[in-house]
Amino acid sequence: MRRQGAGIDTSGMEFLYHPRSIAIVGASKNPDKPGGRPLAALRSRGYAGEIFPINPRHREVGGLVCHPTILDVPGEVDMAIISVPAKAVPEIIGQCAEKGVKAAVIFSGGFSEVGAEGELLQREIGEIARRSGMRLLGPNSLGVIHVA
Repeated sequence: MRRQGAGIDTSGMEFLYHPRSIAIVGASKNPDKPGGRPLAALRSRGYAGEIFPINPRHREVGGLVCHPTILDVPGEVDMAIISVPAKAVPEIIGQCAEKGVKAAVIFSGGFSEVGAEGELLQREIGEIARRSGMRLLGPNSLGVIHVA
């Protein structure tokens, strides 16, 4: 899916490099955990967009309102960072597609690298992303840093 934006024909990849809002699915209060690192990194690098922690076990993370699901976030979400167990990722990607998320970075592991069951999960998330036009980085991603 190609989009027109600011006179430039793009492939949707700009949402990985210039998201206006980011949801962190599996957000943790512990900045040393995979679900806590993104918030700390975004803040330390001066990210100016909106950040939405997502975790049904918390009401707040890092002083921000924490939503139970990405579907509970008010407004648009350009990018989701996903740090949940592999078996939960297809449901999360489905919710992202329903929400209209344009790109997702999947930190989670446990996909094709672990065998047939993981390969099925990976295929499922790929199919959901293709149907919705969502761009994926991962699974098993360390994320992306845009140093423009």
